[in-house]
Amino acid sequence: MQPRDVTLFALHLRHWKAILGGAILIVLGVLIGFALPFLTKDVIDALEQGTATKPYLLKVCGLYLLGATMAALCARGMRRLLIMLGYKISTRLRRLIFVQLSRLDRTFYLKEQTGDIMTRMTSDVRAITDMIGMGVLHTFRSVMTFVVGFTVMFSIDAQLATVVAVLLPLMTGVVFVIVFFVRKRYAASQEQFSLLSSFAQENFAGIRLVKGFGIEDRQNEAFGELNDEYMRRNLAQSRIECPSWPVVGALLTIGLVLIVYVGGLRVIAGEPGMTVGTIVQFMQYFFFVQWPMMALGWTMNLMVKGNISWKRIRHLLDAEPAIQDGNHAVERLGGDIEFRHVSLKFGELIALDDINLRIPEGKIVALTGPTGCGKTLLASLLVRQYDPSEGQVFIGVEDIRDVPVQALRDHVRIALQEPFLFSVSLGDNIGYGLPAELGSATDPDNPSADAMQRVLHAAHTASFQQEAEDFPDGLRTELGERGVTLSGGQRQRASIARALTGNPNVLVLDDTLSAIDTQTEATIIKRLVPVLRQRTALIVSHRISSLRFADFIVVMERGRITQIGSHEDLVSQEGYYRELDIMQRLAAQLEEHE
Repeated sequence: MQPRDVTLFALHLRHWKAILGGAILIVLGVLIGFALPFLTKDVIDALEQGTATKPYLLKVCGLYLLGATMAALCARGMRRLLIMLGYKISTRLRRLIFVQLSRLDRTFYLKEQTGDIMTRMTSDVRAITDMIGMGVLHTFRSVMTFVVGFTVMFSIDAQLATVVAVLLPLMTGVVFVIVFFVRKRYAASQEQFSLLSSFAQENFAGIRLVKGFGIEDRQNEAFGELNDEYMRRNLAQSRIECPSWPVVGALLTIGLVLIVYVGGLRVIAGEPGMTVGTIVQFMQYFFFVQWPMMALGWTMNLMVKGNISWKRIRHLLDAEPAIQDGNHAVERLGGDIEFRHVSLKFGELIALDDINLRIPEGKIVALTGPTGCGKTLLASLLVRQYDPSEGQVFIGVEDIRDVPVQALRDHVRIALQEPFLFSVSLGDNIGYGLPAELGSATDPDNPSADAMQRVLHAAHTASFQQEAEDFPDGLRTELGERGVTLSGGQRQRASIARALTGNPNVLVLDDTLSAIDTQTEATIIKRLVPVLRQRTALIVSHRISSLRFADFIVVMERGRITQIGSHEDLVSQEGYYRELDIMQRLAAQLEEHE
C-alpha cells in the first residue's frame, strides 16, 4: 500500500477481529448493565410490600453480583481490545510515516522543519491513538447506551423517559458549541508546538555555536516567548473545554431531581404501575446514561483533535518526492559519465548553465572553482539529489533518471564535506553502506568478520585505522550525536572510509579533505589514488595538492565550465586555476618562514 493510499478505515480493517470482539463485548456489557436495574426494582418492591424472604434476597443478590461481575469482565476485555487496537494502529502509522519520510528527497526537507516533523510523528500520532483507542470506544459505547437505555426506559414509563430525553438537545447543543471553538484552537496550539519543537531542535543541534557566541540568554528569551505563546493558546483552548463538565453536570443534576419529583408525585397519587422500585430503577438507568452524556464532550474533543492530527499527518503521507524512481533495472552501472547540456535552475536563479562534460570510465577528474560556482551541485546530480532542469546525465548508455534510485546509489557513492555520523559505534558508521546481509562489524553478540575486514581496509585507505584503534573501544567506540566526539578531520576521514566500503563503480569526494592537515592529506592521497584508479572518481576540492593527481581538472565559474586540462596545462594558462596555484604556493612559503 502506498502512503498516499492509507486511510484510517484501511488501518482499522487490518484489525477487524479486534474491532468485532470489542463491539460484541460492548453490546454484552450494555445489555447486562441494563438488565440489573430490573432486579433492583423487584427487590425494592418486594421489601416495600413485605413479600421478600431470605432465600429470595440471596437469589437476587447472587444474580446481581454475577451480572455485575460479567459486565465488569466485558468492560475490561473491551478496553483491552480497543486500547490495544489504538496502539497497534499508531505503531503501524509511525512506521508508515517513517518509511514515507525515507522516500522523500532533500527538496521536501528544505521546506519542512525537523521539529515540525517530529511533532507530527509524536504528538499528532498520540492524538490519533487516543481517538482510536478511547474515542471510538466511548463513541460506540455511548451510542449503544443511548439506544438500549431509551428503548428500555420508554418501554417502562414514557413520561419519565421523556423527562430524561428533554435534556439531550440541551447537552448536544453545549457539546457542539464547544467542539466548534476547540477545533480552531487545537489546530493553532499544534502549530505553535511545532514551532517550539523546531526551535529547541535547532538550538540543541547547534549548541556549540550558541555557546561559542555566548547567546544563551538571547536564545532562552526567544524560547520563553514561543513557550509563553504555546501556553496562551492552550489556555485559550482550556477556557472553552473547562465549562463543558460543569454545564453537563448541572443539566444531569436537574434531570435526576425531575425524575425523583415527577415519579414521587405519581407514587404519592397512588398511580398504578408507579412504585418506589420503578423510581430507583429509573435512577439507575439515568446513572447509566449519565456517563455517556458527560463523556460526550470529552469524546467529541478526542475525535476533533484526532481528525486535525490526521490531516497534519496526511500532509506527510501525501507528499511525493521530486526525484521520481526509474524502472530500468541494471546489474552493473558503468561506462563513461556524460553531462549533456545540463542546466539546473532554482526559480529564476541559474545554478548550472549548459554543462557539457565527458568523464571516461576509470579516470580521476577533479572539480574546482570559487565558492558558489556549482561544483557540489554538479557532483550531486550523479546521485540524483537533484535532477537537472534541462539536459541529461548518462553513465554508460543509461540516462540515470531511468535507473532505480537505489540501484544508482549502490553504484555511485558520495562522501560529503560535512558528513553526518549516527549515534552508534564508529565501525557501524563506517560500514553504514555495506549490504545488510553482511551484518554488523561491531555487533557485540554476532560480529561479522567480512564486514570488519572491509571496514578496516576502508579505514586504512582513509588513513583512519590507527586513530580508530587508539580509541578506548576501538571501532566499537560509541559516538555522540552527529559524531560530536570526533574532530572535523576525523569525521571527514570516516566519511571517506564509509564511501569506500560499498566498493562503488563511481566515487564522488566532495571537498572531503578540507578539515585535514597537509601532512595527513598527503598520506591519504598516497593511499587513496591506487584505489581511485580502479574506478571512476570525481574529486571536488579547493586545494591544489588534492587536485594535481587527477587525470584532468575542470574549473567552474558562475555555473559554467571555464577551463579543462591537466595541472600542468592549467598552471600555464591565464585563469582562475593559475591564480589559485600562485596563492597557495605563497601561503605555503609564508608558513615555512614562520
